[in-house]
Amino acid sequence: MKHFGLLFCGICFFLNISVFAQQEEKQFMDFSFITTDDSVHNLSDYSSKHILLYFYNPECSECNDLKKKISKNEKINQLIEEKQLIVIALVPEVKKEYWQFFSNKIPKNWVNGWKEDDDIIIKKYLKKVPTLFLLDGQTRNIINRDFDNKILIELLK
Repeated sequence: MKHFGLLFCGICFFLNISVFAQQEEKQFMDFSFITTDDSVHNLSDYSSKHILLYFYNPECSECNDLKKKISKNEKINQLIEEKQLIVIALVPEVKKEYWQFFSNKIPKNWVNGWKEDDDIIIKKYLKKVPTLFLLDGQTRNIINRDFDNKILIELLK
C-alpha cells in the first residue's frame, strides 16, 4: 500500500518536531472537515457533554488497538447512544483517497472525518498518532489528552 502521509507507525511520530516546543493549548481550535458523505462540518457543529477526538493512522497497529478498545467499550457506546459523547476520528496528513480507502474501518457510531489542510492542527496539537483529546462538548476546552482507555472511562464518569 502506498503511503500518502508523512507519518511513521510503530510509535507513529510526526516528522515535524516543532510541536515539541509549543505550549499546551487549553481550547481546541474550531476547524472544518468533510465526512464520508462529502459534507463539510466544523468541530463547533457538534455539541454533547463530551467530544473525543481520535487522531490515527489506519495502518498503525497501536492506533487500531486503541480504536478497538474504545469501540468495544460498553460504557462509551452507551454514552454515544445517549448523545453524551461524540467520537470524531481523523487521519492527519494524508490524501483524501487514502482516507477514503480505509473509511469503512471506523465504527458506524463515530464521526469519520478528513481535513484537507491540517498543518495547523499537526503543528499545534499532534506529536504522534494515535492521540486522543477529550473535550468539553460546549467550549471545546481540552479536558485531557494522550490517555488510555481506562482513564477515559474515569474521565467520563
